[in-house]
Amino acid sequence: SILEKNTVLKEYANKYLAPVLQFGSVFKKRDQMISSPTIAMPMPQPNHLGCYHKWVANRGQICQEYQPRGPNNTVGLVFEKASGNHWKDLIPQVIWRGTDYPYLPSLKEFRKPNFEKDVLSKVTNEKNTDANMTTLKAMREIYDQLSPRWKGVVLTAEAERDAKKNDNNTPWVNIKFPTTSIPIKGLTTKVGDYAQFQKYGIPAIGE
Repeated sequence: SILEKNTVLKEYANKYLAPVLQFGSVFKKRDQMISSPTIAMPMPQPNHLGCYHKWVANRGQICQEYQPRGPNNTVGLVFEKASGNHWKDLIPQVIWRGTDYPYLPSLKEFRKPNFEKDVLSKVTNEKNTDANMTTLKAMREIYDQLSPRWKGVVLTAEAERDAKKNDNNTPWVNIKFPTTSIPIKGLTTKVGDYAQFQKYGIPAIGE
């Protein structure tokens, strides 16, 4: 039967195949895996291969980036026990500061908004005194053309506006650009480049 074949495959994989380090989603239960044993790994750091080399060369020494974050380690990962934060205490909000920017130049059908063309011209011509609302409306008009994270920025602007209107301190979504000084192809990284959108109510700058 299929079940028996899967069982044989699992036994063979566990005994003879090297484990797979999976930087993404994996099955929660090991008995659901039908190939090599898969170990769930955290999102790769820029130096994660160097960390593996350090682990091998120094007999199991772990980089700070993969150790629990704390007062003496500000670059580590956040673990529930070490941080004191618990699942039940999490803020009910979708947050994205992902690592999607290296592939953005390949998305030819999407683009970044042009502030002068897409926003400022509309605000200047609009008689409505609510410049922030005019800006949000202008961004909505080009929503389908925007790159993934810029779409998220628009959703965040709408969510923040609705939260203030309804006296809710927690917008349902918080998607913004990371603030970094490292030039990365396909991603505008300087805070100043986003300040003009920020001024008109489009929260592109991540906290």
